[in-house]
Amino acid sequence: MNRSSNINMYEGLASYFLPTGILEYFEVTDFTEIPTQDTEVLYTTELHIYLDERDNRTPDMSGSVSDGFGEEA
Repeated sequence: MNRSSNINMYEGLASYFLPTGILEYFEVTDFTEIPTQDTEVLYTTELHIYLDERDNRTPDMSGSVSDGFGEEA
């Protein structure tokens, strides 16, 4: 399975956890699985999903700017 299809799979998974409609404005760009440090939990990894703001401006909005979302923090 290639990375592109994995991102599509995680985008589908993320749609269950994120607020309804959020993926209309953001796209899944990356994901990582990180081993947990806590030994008293049932899971062994955390899934980090990275989102990037979509440019949903219409042609009549070409002079507008993004509302503050930018580089990953």
